[in-house]
Amino acid sequence: MKKTIVCVAISLLMAVSAWSWDDHDQLTLAALSGHEAVGGSVLAEDLSAFLEDTAAELAEFLDTLEERMASSLPAYPRRPDNLALDPALRAEDLVLSFMRAIRVNPDRPFVLFIQPPANGYRDPALEDLPLETVDVFKGRFPNQPFQALSAGQSVPALTVVATASDEPDYGMDLGLWDDNGTAYGARYAFGPQPFGNPALIYGSQAPFHMTFPREDPIITAAAPFVGRGLAHYRVTLYTELARFAFAHDHDYWGWRFAGWAIHYLEDMAMPYHARLMPGKGTLGMLTLYGLGTQADIDGAVVLLSNRHMLLEDFQYRLTSNLAGNPALATALAEGSQRPVAWRDFFAYDVAAAAAYKRGPAIDRLIVKAFPERYSSDPSYDFGADPDKPLYDSLAAARSAQPDAAASLETSLVDIMRDVGDYVRAYVDYVSDPDAVLGARRAPLDLRLPAYGLFLAAVLALLVILVAAGVRGVRRAMATGRGK
Repeated sequence: MKKTIVCVAISLLMAVSAWSWDDHDQLTLAALSGHEAVGGSVLAEDLSAFLEDTAAELAEFLDTLEERMASSLPAYPRRPDNLALDPALRAEDLVLSFMRAIRVNPDRPFVLFIQPPANGYRDPALEDLPLETVDVFKGRFPNQPFQALSAGQSVPALTVVATASDEPDYGMDLGLWDDNGTAYGARYAFGPQPFGNPALIYGSQAPFHMTFPREDPIITAAAPFVGRGLAHYRVTLYTELARFAFAHDHDYWGWRFAGWAIHYLEDMAMPYHARLMPGKGTLGMLTLYGLGTQADIDGAVVLLSNRHMLLEDFQYRLTSNLAGNPALATALAEGSQRPVAWRDFFAYDVAAAAAYKRGPAIDRLIVKAFPERYSSDPSYDFGADPDKPLYDSLAAARSAQPDAAASLETSLVDIMRDVGDYVRAYVDYVSDPDAVLGARRAPLDLRLPAYGLFLAAVLALLVILVAAGVRGVRRAMATGRGK
């Protein structure tokens, strides 16, 4: 049984996509427009300037944070001591030391830039910045290219945090594991990549952007690497860096770090980033791997990937034109109107928990909304299709299955309503120097006790049956002696 479960996890996680929502900046911009905390402007600042001004205190701060992560996050891969920030360095040497201390891709520079809002205003005074200068993937953006900032230039805080919330998808988390074949990955001591395909460089970022904290205890007990994603680590690291920067009057970097944290928070609201296989429960996965052929297993992996990417494309086409989707824009801007307070492990215990519950329904809607070839044909790989960029999932679904497409849009509106709440709760905390981090409140999970009760009942039944059998034998023997 344990071998079967491990095979389930390995096969599925080798196929996971590193992507989540496209254009996080649009989500963050809509969620925070009008929010008082981001209503002002800040001065753009080179990373080296921030580091040189705070290096001694920052080095001690990062060391303390390491101790906190090691004590609070199970199986946290501790940072080697030789990667600690060296406050004696200056300029680019100090920047490189910082990148090693927070264990990100050192080949990706943190230039000063903004991402103009979708279909929005482009400042003619700003110089265009080629995508490859910022994004190693040269992804799609509804208003490209990026625009360069100069140190000392005034920029709205909202623009900084929104732009930064998309930035972790540009290569920050690439090649960080021991088995990714990079020199820095070999030094970072994160260990072997716990899931995703280590041979695919874009897939190496998956364990930082995906975690499965609500997976069935049967799965996590037999294959613990399923829960070894590091989204919480990134949220905590960048949140604490943001608060440190604000406390030392470096507001530009405060908002940029905060945007990085928001990215991982938003990622955990994505059902395919918080649930191992939304289309199947534990019994379905065990049945697949226990009774299915290799072709059945391979096909299930392809369908998982296809549905994941279809949802991302559908969402991108909605959020890249929020003006044409007022329900979605309102959901992000206004949220649920219920009080939401930031607390420790929020990304797992609130965002991922809600995404996990939504997974099966979202998966069913994708099957209904899209043609069978795209959502239900295991012989077709959507990600490998060279014509994929030409496929407009939103238009296709609305045309072929308008009712199902409308239901899928409604589900996304519900998700984005929560995302708006999450982002505002986060910003309220990170921007308030007097805010105290709320204690963790993990959701109650009755599955493990239920399994225990079931096993206890089975054992009790076996004991009863054995006892009854023994009594029967004794009676038979007694009867025989009586004769």
